Amino acid sequence: MKSDSLNNLLKLKEWRKEEIEMEINRLQVIINQEETRLKTMETELSGNLETFKNHQVQDIIDPGSLKTFHSYFSQMNIRMGQQRGAIIRKIAELEETQKLLIEAYKEKMLVENLRGKLCLNETRENNRKEQKEFDFIFTTRIKR
Repeated sequence: MKSDSLNNLLKLKEWRKEEIEMEINRLQVIINQEETRLKTMETELSGNLETFKNHQVQDIIDPGSLKTFHSYFSQMNIRMGQQRGAIIRKIAELEETQKLLIEAYKEKMLVENLRGKLCLNETRENNRKEQKEFDFIFTTRIKR
């Protein structure tokens, strides 16, 4: 394989690595946003739970209000469960993307090592050619 081909392949591997890194950054931002949204929901739920407890302590809650609170808490639990599921899915996607990044690093290193070996072989071959030329020049001068 020629060094130009290896250089082009190395560029492709580098671009792929950068693309995966950008995807990882994007996923991390999304996960942070989703976690913030979940924390907001938890804060809202605990605030409303305190309100419910205060209503319970202060006076008797009528059945309509009790049903409303129950419905609200049920819906919030469902939404928070869905939010946790979304976060877990994004984290799993992030882990898969990180595995892809590791593979991309390995592939890039493999191409770099191959290119290094090719350059070393080319240098050795050029040194041999130069040595042969010097030997030829030296032997032709001795014969004269």
